[in-house]
Amino acid sequence: MQKNPTTDEKKPKREGQIIKRGKERFLVRVYLYRDSNGKRIYYSAMIKGSKKDAEQHLIDYLQKKHSGTLKQRPSDKRLEEFALDYLINISNTRRRNKEIDIYKLKRYIIPHIGHLK
Repeated sequence: MQKNPTTDEKKPKREGQIIKRGKERFLVRVYLYRDSNGKRIYYSAMIKGSKKDAEQHLIDYLQKKHSGTLKQRPSDKRLEEFALDYLINISNTRRRNKEIDIYKLKRYIIPHIGHLK
């Protein structure tokens, strides 16, 4: 009895692509995130050399991405939005403390630094 490779074993999803772009040129592309408009953002690099060079570049980049040594994308949220969202939806403080914290945030912090990203 033979195994059906499509149902028994699924290959893991690839995280990056290597696309041939001419003689001894390869495009290395890795999906990063979606921006606030829903557009996909990719890391792209043109590698001159063999396909092995492109594969090595992809492996190195993915290792840096997973280890956290790459710079993260900046947030588009302002401090006001972030702090209110945290206090209302995420924080697990008691109701009275939460209301006091929201009042202090709106009264003292947001007028001065609430506009900062």
